[in-house]
Amino acid sequence: MWLVPFLLGACAVESESDRPFVARFQNRSDGWTVGVEPHGPTPGTRIAWRAPDGRSGTIDDGHSPDRPALDPERGLLAYVSGAPDGIAAIWVQRLDDGRRVQVTNVGLKRKKGGPPDGFVAVPHGDTLEFHGGKLRWTAPDGPHEVAVPTEVSP
Repeated sequence: MWLVPFLLGACAVESESDRPFVARFQNRSDGWTVGVEPHGPTPGTRIAWRAPDGRSGTIDDGHSPDRPALDPERGLLAYVSGAPDGIAAIWVQRLDDGRRVQVTNVGLKRKKGGPPDGFVAVPHGDTLEFHGGKLRWTAPDGPHEVAVPTEVSP
């Protein structure tokens, strides 16, 4: 494995057979680290995090979670995943007990030829962020904002 300097942290580059994988990590000014790393037998991903006190964990829902956003004050992590139905959605998960809630695109059914009715576009790039009790992001169709679900808020 090679460690390559990156603007926001570091990228670990490794190769399994002939496919290179890149892990993207952000080293935050508050001492937290969060990122996406390759995982699984196919080109999948999982989210890894580390707290300043040494606690750490991973989130692997089997559907390649990506684009993490961290709220360390409340112990929450938001991310994009296609679980359980393959439709991209935003999820919020507690770091302490793993409890999670789907925030967007709940109950939508796949539709041939385009996104399902009511589909909320997921973040474009790394724009997903916590702002107080809300999540904000920019998608190809413009800015979005939703409340952080009370089921996971401490």
